[in-house]
Amino acid sequence: MTKILMTQTACKFGKILTAFLILTILSFPALCAAEDVEGEATATLVVTKEFSRPPLVEKRFTADGRPCMEVLRSCARVETAYGGSFVLSINGISGTSNAGAWFYYVNGIMADVGADRHTPRAGDFIQWDFHPWRTTAWIAAIVGSYPQPFLSGGCRMFHSPGMSEPSARLAGRLRGLGVDGVVLRELAGTKPPGPGPPAIIVGSREELEKVGWVKDILNGGRRAGLFIDFGKTGMNVFNVEGQRVKTLADAGALVAMKRGYGAPAWSLWLVTGTDDESVLRVLELLLDRPGEMAFLSGALVTEDGVKNVPLP
Repeated sequence: MTKILMTQTACKFGKILTAFLILTILSFPALCAAEDVEGEATATLVVTKEFSRPPLVEKRFTADGRPCMEVLRSCARVETAYGGSFVLSINGISGTSNAGAWFYYVNGIMADVGADRHTPRAGDFIQWDFHPWRTTAWIAAIVGSYPQPFLSGGCRMFHSPGMSEPSARLAGRLRGLGVDGVVLRELAGTKPPGPGPPAIIVGSREELEKVGWVKDILNGGRRAGLFIDFGKTGMNVFNVEGQRVKTLADAGALVAMKRGYGAPAWSLWLVTGTDDESVLRVLELLLDRPGEMAFLSGALVTEDGVKNVPLP
């Protein structure tokens, strides 16, 4: 190989319904900027349906203290319930059951407060997405606002022994984008990270399963919102209802899960695959082609390209 292949919350429903990311498809550094051409502090809001591209709405706005709901209303037709805190419909797309509902994410993490109470900050990436939901399979963290989750929070990166060099490249790229406090260390012998900056775990299925706490995460992948796990014949990939759609003998994935609810919440990302080569494909995506994962929940990476996870 000559080159490394590299919410709206579950807010109430009944009682509980329990950047500018892309300048071009191949370029993303402008997302890092929190100022527009006039020098105002800005943030980005996008609206998607089942994490599709292009977004239904995309707006860069001044972060001037307006709540997220007000910003949404300024660029879309919105219907709400429960005193204005719960979004029923955006631009005519609505759902009030398991068939679909609106959720919003702030820098890649499902919000824990209603949009009428969240105030975007400069640099924030807000994504509203309409998708089916099940109480057993939440999409609580997403990867499509990369690199904003790390720009706003730092990064802890843990890698398997064979992924030292490419992980160091990714750490260097994040530092080059302006991410402060990037910590890189080998995964072996570690304990589960606690609250803090987002964490990235890098390694193949074989290597990750050698670390008890990571193996537990992989085994519970469906319910943890990862929508992948591993079986005897490869990587199992699921739909949003937690049903297995396919099993792939050669595949990599970039998926995220939410850790902690309320404050502080943080995200844990997995860069993994059926073998080292598939992991390198995922790292290549992060390093060289991040535009291909824009707005996605998670990324399934194969020789055929990049698809959203969960699958339809």
